[in-house]
Amino acid sequence: MLLCECGIASFDDINSRVNRFSTACLPAFFDKIEKELLADLFNYESVLFIVKLVQNLAYYKLPNYRIQNIEDINSMRTDFIKRRVDRTYDEVWFCKNLRVHGQITLSGRFCLYETEEYIAHIIECVWNESPRVIDSYNQYADISYIRAERGGWGHHYTIQEFNVKEADDADTLMELFTEVLLQIEESRNKLTEMFEFCKKSGLDIVSFEFTHDGKTHFIDWDSSDDLRLLRLC
Repeated sequence: MLLCECGIASFDDINSRVNRFSTACLPAFFDKIEKELLADLFNYESVLFIVKLVQNLAYYKLPNYRIQNIEDINSMRTDFIKRRVDRTYDEVWFCKNLRVHGQITLSGRFCLYETEEYIAHIIECVWNESPRVIDSYNQYADISYIRAERGGWGHHYTIQEFNVKEADDADTLMELFTEVLLQIEESRNKLTEMFEFCKKSGLDIVSFEFTHDGKTHFIDWDSSDDLRLLRLC
């Protein structure tokens, strides 16, 4: 995995977060995810499972599912049948975000964008949510969200939007956001190394998805043309 090869994430960390099943073993997958969901719903305040279908020759823009209850699992099971998942896909992966009562978690994505005319770093974060919700965020959503931008390494960020839902405390959220910014700076050399590799492949946008639980964990990446990059790896 490219994140691991560049030292941005460790194999052990990612493997501990991702459960992988062959699509030839779908009964075992459904048995495990259902048992874990029921146990986690009993033990945690907030539970979110992310499921992704994987094809060996198509590594990006693959179907994914947000699972928060048994009804979601049943809907996913029906969709698997429609998609003929056991014949069309090679693996099914899942990871999960769990939150205990009173805990505040943060997740988001850090985007590097560079052309001859324009350089920008854009960071978007949400609290107590999956980073996937950023794709569908709007100002009326009942989530706490922040977006900030700067002109590259060494520049100060300008906050472009900071939406705090009524139940959250703005100072606490900003404290966590500041922690993430500092830890991203600590990973500057490794992030730059991967971005420079991407630029040599003709790409000008790369984003890094992360979670933060006191430590920032980079868990995924995306680019302006994933397939071109992966063919060169």
